[in-house]
Amino acid sequence: MVLSFVAFDRLLRQVWAESEEAWIKLGRPCGFFWVPPGTSGVTKAGLVRSGLYGKWAAESDEPFAGNAEGVARLRWYKWVGSWCLAVGAILLMDVAWVMIAG
Repeated sequence: MVLSFVAFDRLLRQVWAESEEAWIKLGRPCGFFWVPPGTSGVTKAGLVRSGLYGKWAAESDEPFAGNAEGVARLRWYKWVGSWCLAVGAILLMDVAWVMIAG
């Protein structure tokens, strides 16, 4: 899970560094471990982050379209996130099995 958080923060840093306007357009999200300068209302920024975390994991290439490095980081983030979900599901099923089997 921590790897997906780090990957998300790297994407967010890239967006912020390349275009503060794009970061503002995304809703001024903060990262898990990194908070961009100028972020106010971290609670609201955290809610924006939650939506963006899922959006980037599932579908959207924006704002990375046309940026090879950004698209590569986004693919890495999606890969890490997918593995985190798969491992989490396996662990959850294992815990459920132990609880049911007693």
